[in-house]
Amino acid sequence: MLLKLAEAGGLSLLSSEALEFEIGRIPNPGRRQHALLMLSLASERVVVSPEAEGLARTLHGAGLQPMDALHRALAVVHRADFFCSTDDRLLKEAKGLETHTTKLVTPIELVMEVETCT
Repeated sequence: MLLKLAEAGGLSLLSSEALEFEIGRIPNPGRRQHALLMLSLASERVVVSPEAEGLARTLHGAGLQPMDALHRALAVVHRADFFCSTDDRLLKEAKGLETHTTKLVTPIELVMEVETCT
């Protein structure tokens, strides 16, 4: 559903050099290609800035894994409305961390949010 919304222009996705790095490390070529295809739906690609690096360090110091902290920081710095993840550990660890207006959600929660707005 989310990918269809992105394809139709009803949802804007962000890509980042951090996501590209992690996707590049996927050992299974089919899964890597599928992830790159999903990433190609992004309407904007963001880069790691000093502001994002600083926030990522803070989030890492608060308990997030380094790459999780960087992904979360990029979403916050670039003012994403939502940060969507299926990583249960990340969701649990990041729920209590203040990140301003970027809301942490699961894909199901994001679908419900998007449906509420349309």
